[in-house]
Amino acid sequence: QQIATERQSKLLEKIKMFKDSNVDKMNKFNKLFGANPLDPVMKDAHKELDRMQGVLEGKQKNDKPMKKLDLHQQLADAVHKKEEEKKKQKAARKKELGIVDNVALTQGDKVAVISDEDAPHLQPHFPPLPPHTMSVELFGEKIITDTLSHNKPTMAGIIAILQRFLQNLHQFLKDHRDSKAPTVINEYFALVTKYLVPLEEAYRDKPVFPIREDGSIFMSLGAYRDHLLGETLRQAFKNAASPDKLFVGAVVQNCFGIDVTCRTGVEVKGQDEHGRPITKISDREPDVNGIEQFCDDPEYTKYCDSGQIRALYVNETESNGPTTARYFASKLWGGETYFLQADAHLRFAPEWDRLYTEEAKAAKSYPKAVLSAYPPGFSEGDPPYKGGTVGTRLCTCAFSTSDVEHHIIRINTGGTCGENANAPTQIAYIAAGFFFARAEFLTDVPFDPFL
Repeated sequence: QQIATERQSKLLEKIKMFKDSNVDKMNKFNKLFGANPLDPVMKDAHKELDRMQGVLEGKQKNDKPMKKLDLHQQLADAVHKKEEEKKKQKAARKKELGIVDNVALTQGDKVAVISDEDAPHLQPHFPPLPPHTMSVELFGEKIITDTLSHNKPTMAGIIAILQRFLQNLHQFLKDHRDSKAPTVINEYFALVTKYLVPLEEAYRDKPVFPIREDGSIFMSLGAYRDHLLGETLRQAFKNAASPDKLFVGAVVQNCFGIDVTCRTGVEVKGQDEHGRPITKISDREPDVNGIEQFCDDPEYTKYCDSGQIRALYVNETESNGPTTARYFASKLWGGETYFLQADAHLRFAPEWDRLYTEEAKAAKSYPKAVLSAYPPGFSEGDPPYKGGTVGTRLCTCAFSTSDVEHHIIRINTGGTCGENANAPTQIAYIAAGFFFARAEFLTDVPFDPFL
């Protein structure tokens, strides 16, 4: 009985240490592998623990030697098995779509047709789900050093660099929660200088990846707790003339409900007796993940599997606003011909990608042309957008008079474009919520990580 007690105590301690050190990682891998690989390992451990309990209670003889449990090896074996199953599933999906070595052989469902030889930087493929999967944990530290040293820059390496910054930002915000504004600003700049500036310096005045001349489009999306992100992605791919040439880089700033209770923003619940708004902040469920909605839709899963969806996840409490999100999203560009920046709540006209490409080429300043306008508004439940809206001209600006937006410059529309214009004409401004240009834009006018 003494021996059984000692064995039980050691096994309990071993199970606790193992679970504490691995359960978070396995939860993140849950959607990659299906059932959590940790579950059968823990079941095996608890089975041996129950046997020891039976010996202690005199219900079972201790006539068997204690089963040696190498929990870490069992987990490694289980993960490897799940990875192999995943590879087989992907191979079957490629065969179904007529793709061998990433080259399409049929004219069936359209998926990205990019060979490893043409775009080696897109391998290894970093999955868009589950949220907070760490690139370094999947592929190792070398993807960062290879990217910064020009040796072998990869999309996975870029994502790893951004995630490393976000990890340190998380700790920084905890450490400085009570600090004064000047201290926070200076320390934040120091953090950017340490983790993001090396990437900027490594590729200043040149693209990180070669620009492919295949007519592909990269769509940059910064989504802040946006429940329309999933539908925006569906609309973009459904209405594209060439969905196989559309690639997305989304920065999803959500409350994921990890170790925190999600809250609403400030909601207006009514007015008081003086006509002033009555506001309230309430608890709420974790935000809807538009990437998950899109990738789980059978009609669009293939675009996630083919690497056309790239995602970076940011806790909403650690978001620095749209400018920072758009900087992150611009770094998810993977060599596509065109760069499109948009809001994560849009509707798309049929063949919008072909129309914008043709319009850009029609501009006198092409290939340096930047097309931009405020997109027309819509309401949820509206019929499918058919296009044909006359564009607005962004010609004037003024300081906002709103108390909330005091000292912020707002661009105003100065009339509409001519309905019968043969080519785009010049305007003074571009709208961050929608503009379209060749990808050289990212080299000529790179996003600033300090903003």
